[in-house]
Amino acid sequence: MISNKTGYPLEICREQDLQSAKQQEKKSKDPIRESFMDKKYYVENNSSINFQIENDDSYFFTGSNLSIMSHYLRVSAEIIKKTVYYKPLPHINIQMTHLKEHKVYGGTDALILVTDVFFDAETNQKILTISSPIIMKNTTQKIIEIKFPAKPESILIVLNPGDSHPVPFDLVSGEMQIKFTEIKEWSIPTLLSNIYKNKASKQIHILDKFLNIRAEEENNYKTILIFEPPFTFKNCLPISLKMQLNFKNDDESQQKTKKENSDIVVLDPQESYDIYDIPLETVLYCQLTIQGFKTTQNTLINSAKVPEKLLFRTYDQKGWQQNIILTCYIKNNGAHKFYFHTKAYIINETYFNLYFYTNNAEIKKKQPIPGQLSADPNNKNYNDKILLLSEETNLLVCEQSNINETSNEIGLEVLNNTLAECCTKKGFIQMAMRMSLLCVGSN
Repeated sequence: MISNKTGYPLEICREQDLQSAKQQEKKSKDPIRESFMDKKYYVENNSSINFQIENDDSYFFTGSNLSIMSHYLRVSAEIIKKTVYYKPLPHINIQMTHLKEHKVYGGTDALILVTDVFFDAETNQKILTISSPIIMKNTTQKIIEIKFPAKPESILIVLNPGDSHPVPFDLVSGEMQIKFTEIKEWSIPTLLSNIYKNKASKQIHILDKFLNIRAEEENNYKTILIFEPPFTFKNCLPISLKMQLNFKNDDESQQKTKKENSDIVVLDPQESYDIYDIPLETVLYCQLTIQGFKTTQNTLINSAKVPEKLLFRTYDQKGWQQNIILTCYIKNNGAHKFYFHTKAYIINETYFNLYFYTNNAEIKKKQPIPGQLSADPNNKNYNDKILLLSEETNLLVCEQSNINETSNEIGLEVLNNTLAECCTKKGFIQMAMRMSLLCVGSN
């Protein structure tokens, strides 16, 4: 398979076919035959074609003819652009895996393309990618338009959410302008080299919205420009939460156009919420509410120095404290990604109504895990089979109808599978407890 990520269409041909055509041209003194044109492969930009070796004995060689076979296993690629002729890129080996940088000549300057041959185990085939050194990727939930105001004509690229597209290889040293589809105005021109050469992040101002661009090195020759919202909040809890933001901006003129508090946002488990209308330097506070617990205090989460982790303390109706952790992830001074989670949680997959305690070493007695039997019983959305944990290192389990008869102590500091035995009205039962590790931010 051959994949084209150059920014323009490509014409691909086998060097063996090209040599044969040239020899025939010398003998007949006629232009290259039309039959050779049939052996050229046209690859649109940002697309792929299957490129296979035909099952023809004339293409297989041994012994002294191995040099001929080496030509067959090489291809040449030519950039198709109406306004400029670029010399074909010759001798691309499609047999050996490699990652190389090539100079392409056209006009006055030598430009760069990258070739990468690798084996894809899933499809059981080799893939040749001919690529611009800069690839753009849209990780937002908005449609983004990118304009390259180059001469003699500008180029417009539309990136849907999740899509990627090459920066045309001859424009990587130029400027680009960006806008969201729903906004008419463009950003001011941004010099691409200021971002990717420094592997930096840059915040783009588009009317009353903001977009962050972060450069991430894929390999020694290729850089990915990641378009991302300035702020992303993700609920990694197994239950829904309500979030309200209070933001204050150092720029007073801009602050006058903003509400002091955002609307209350409800995030279901694994749901994300992006914010585009405030810049990264905004001083940001947050309040949380989860079912069965009181609303947390207004907590500072974003300022000149962003803490890696924060605790939101909340209390159930009986006054027991529950901690919600907010982890902030920032890469290359880029967008701020916030993840709400806890240290652990319990899922009751049995048909018993269970009640959980923990042995508290400080007060030397057992205490209930917060949030049990405290939610509104009329709330149909409340899931009493899920229970959040904070800093507990052990558990005791019993049936709700017999809360004085607890099980043996179950340690939580080591990941393992164990058995818990407790007494119910129907007698003693054994329950298996399976512990597993989840990565915060993963689905």
